[in-house]
Amino acid sequence: MPEPITLLQAIEEKRNILNKTAQNEPLSSEKVIQLSKELDCLLNKYERVVVTAS
Repeated sequence: MPEPITLLQAIEEKRNILNKTAQNEPLSSEKVIQLSKELDCLLNKYERVVVTAS
């Protein structure tokens, strides 16, 4: 299981990439949607790690 800190770093990096991409492309573009899905996946992993650790 990944460490929460590593996941938080990945989440922050993906969020930054998504925000920068969304400033230059429509929110409905495939690239923005794919990045959003990847961010969702990371957030779900983080939630599972935190819930499992509690």
